[in-house]
Amino acid sequence: DATRLIQWLHSPRALRRLGFPDTMLARQTESNQLERQLERYLTEPLVYRRCREIEWIPVSNDAEALIELQRLVRQKYAASGITIEVNPISNLLIGDLSDLKKHPLWRISPGLDNDVETTLRICIGSDDPLPFATSLPEEYQFLFDSLVLAGRSQAEAREWLEHIRQLGMESRFTTPPLPVDLKN
Repeated sequence: DATRLIQWLHSPRALRRLGFPDTMLARQTESNQLERQLERYLTEPLVYRRCREIEWIPVSNDAEALIELQRLVRQKYAASGITIEVNPISNLLIGDLSDLKKHPLWRISPGLDNDVETTLRICIGSDDPLPFATSLPEEYQFLFDSLVLAGRSQAEAREWLEHIRQLGMESRFTTPPLPVDLKN
């Protein structure tokens, strides 16, 4: 019922049938329970407030199941070759991360001693430059610094970033790159 009620709240036809937003019609005909719930939500302030309250649901009992489901989803994505774009700086700023060490990319990315079966192809991106004021080179520098601060050598950090860069190049939707002669 809750799912249908939410669908009705987003249905202009259902809302108009109740007279919303201009005036709620006095119900002269029998309405079903769902229509009555919708009408009360739209007309009774107490019902509206109670429906807007956040209901916290403890997930501690479900943690093991959720971890296993995440592992299975990662395994499925890994098997299908889907590439996941990661925008580290914007993820850090808008996500619930206090520092980059908590970013999920370290658990899912290849080449960091992770379970090969559940590592994903990732590529690094930069988010909207206006609010985040970053560029792709800055995202890579941020990751390089994070790897070195976490105890990886500079060579290991460069090698990992090169691997991730290559995954990004393989996953793009543009034409293949031209060969580059780095010696000249």
